[in-house]
Amino acid sequence: MPEISVIMPVYNTKPQYLIPAIESILQQTFTDFEFLIIDDCSTEDISSIVKKFSDPRIIFTRTEKNGGAGQARNLGLSLAKGKYITLMDSDDISHPDRLAIEHQYMEKHPEIDILGSYMQRFPQKKIFKVATKHNNIIHENIFLSNNIVTPSIIFRTNLNIRYSEECRITEDYELWLRLSDKFHFANLPKVLLNYRWEGQNITVIQNDKQVLAAAKMQSSKWIEIAGCGTELQPLLINFISKKTLTDQELANITDFISAMLKKLENHPHYNRPTAEKYLQKLLKRIIRNTPDRNYARRLSKSPVARLLKLPLLFRLKIKFRR
Repeated sequence: MPEISVIMPVYNTKPQYLIPAIESILQQTFTDFEFLIIDDCSTEDISSIVKKFSDPRIIFTRTEKNGGAGQARNLGLSLAKGKYITLMDSDDISHPDRLAIEHQYMEKHPEIDILGSYMQRFPQKKIFKVATKHNNIIHENIFLSNNIVTPSIIFRTNLNIRYSEECRITEDYELWLRLSDKFHFANLPKVLLNYRWEGQNITVIQNDKQVLAAAKMQSSKWIEIAGCGTELQPLLINFISKKTLTDQELANITDFISAMLKKLENHPHYNRPTAEKYLQKLLKRIIRNTPDRNYARRLSKSPVARLLKLPLLFRLKIKFRR
């Protein structure tokens, strides 16, 4: 049985991207793995490309119909025989020692269920750093944004992780939000993956849709924590998505966040101080990025700003921003 199962979904990936992605796995210094390449019903024939790699570790299969990356990964997860699972995207590049470093860490840290790493966007060569400790990872995921670089991760096969196949946009974020209070996360402060970030990248193309989908998922998690009904969800989505709100709507947001923070005082997995820290970061991001300067000033003086203890210096910068 292999020690690691590498799962890589493919859908119409250009050969000039797919070939180096495959090579980056086959050239790993850690060699005890199987490589499950899942063709998600590409309209282009990729089997001829895969067959050129005469490596017995490659297992090539095809989904019955196109169902998105989540469905393709689920097929790979059902076929995987390794002790660990690693995920890989078909246009990224894994560093040669990625599997060796991740495997060694997981062997030494049995308390960690899911491990990720830093990544470097290319061709821009920008390093994307993520939180490294479990407490920060899960709170940032819930209150700010996704903090797990999915194609960098390794996790234990016996966790029986599966994607929601109904969710085809931000399926990764949905998974990490759902698992945040079930498993223990960590990120390595080391770049182990080069992540392609170009105009044709699906993440770039669907960015607006992803922002809205992520806001829906995030607000659903907030409502779950607060233990209340969903009547405020549209308002929460607008708040997270940086839409302009009325004073009454901001008051309603403040009441909701206050109630949610109270629930966190005795929560078994999350805690109020860390949640407040990340909610304050979110509020700062909303204020900085809103195109309406008057709204930014109003928001910086709002009840929610007082609740989250928005720093005076930040409020002054917004007040006098031209």
